[in-house]
Amino acid sequence: MLDPKTHLVKQLRIHLKPMFVQRAAPDVKTTEVIIDYSQINPGATFADGKFAWTPPEGARDVAAARQPAESEAKTALEGKSAPAFQLTSLEGKTVSLADLKGQVVVLDFWASWCPPCIESLPHMGKLYEQKRDDGVKVFAINVAEDKAAVEAFLKSKNIDIPVLLDKDGSVARKYNATSIPQTVVIGKDGTVKNVFACFGKDTLTKVREAIDSANKAG
Repeated sequence: MLDPKTHLVKQLRIHLKPMFVQRAAPDVKTTEVIIDYSQINPGATFADGKFAWTPPEGARDVAAARQPAESEAKTALEGKSAPAFQLTSLEGKTVSLADLKGQVVVLDFWASWCPPCIESLPHMGKLYEQKRDDGVKVFAINVAEDKAAVEAFLKSKNIDIPVLLDKDGSVARKYNATSIPQTVVIGKDGTVKNVFACFGKDTLTKVREAIDSANKAG
């Protein structure tokens, strides 16, 4: 909410339900943080170091903290049969993993409130466009968000990719997607070949290599 006089932020609302659902708490009805800015001074000046911050003792780097999540997902999934699922697309079509056996399948778990997902999803959209003629099935699995919100987000970012709706986050939990985005490459035999958690500068290259390897394996 903006102040009509200054056009600066007067109130900020942060909806946290999607985060809790993604973290295996689907019974949460609504959760939000409301921040009211009671005083607004657009011409304020600040002393040097006003916003300086020193990490407390024992603090860990976020990137390093993500590594155990990827390791756990890899251990739980790679080399094993991909967990079965049946989800609905934005167009209302039912998609079942069992019906895709014999094809390489890429699943990308994401949500519109997740900054790394916002960064990675356009790249996954391009991957879908490039690989669909090779018989590779790429699906962006949205975790616990409203259909209308998902459609609006994709339209605003001009992203074209098949999206499946994991409304209660149950499929994300089956795939140990505790840190999103998480990309899973499934071979033609239905076995999980690779799991990639989060998104980095070399993630897309690794995903492409995993897809090509799975395609050659037959």
